[in-house]
Amino acid sequence: MFKSGDAPEKIRALGAYWESLAGGEPPERALIDIAAVRPLLPYLMLMGFELDPFTVRYRLTGTKIDEWVGMNVTGRTLNEFVAGDRTGASAYLLTCYEECWRAEAPVIGAYDWPSVGGIPLRIRFGLFPLKVGGIVRQCLVVEDFGAVPVNAEPLSLREFATAKR
Repeated sequence: MFKSGDAPEKIRALGAYWESLAGGEPPERALIDIAAVRPLLPYLMLMGFELDPFTVRYRLTGTKIDEWVGMNVTGRTLNEFVAGDRTGASAYLLTCYEECWRAEAPVIGAYDWPSVGGIPLRIRFGLFPLKVGGIVRQCLVVEDFGAVPVNAEPLSLREFATAKR
């Protein structure tokens, strides 16, 4: 069963919808009705899991995600950003995705994204596993920027990948 705790509204909304599809078990991706999550679309990502080695691929990204990172990362992998990420956020996210895949359960968390001004920007997220052909192979993700000041300037993904702790 999905436990939302103190998660922001976007995460609670996606969690409630995800849980409604298969009673708290990972639903088949084909059950996702985009119209049911329309307000969340700009904040959503569809991620794919590949094995040997464990790899997380960006399959689709929402417009707010693209704005935040300064580019569309569809088709790329999270893994390719780990080595150059001196903040540790990419490695942390990779661990969270693997936990979601292995446990076949949602993972709720947060990470810090560097800003132009040097102040870390706290991003909350929810990872919700999806089955394809009866096996967890994908994940629906929502990111929440609610704790980020309106005038904050996040580093682009290229700048983020080389940011110092």
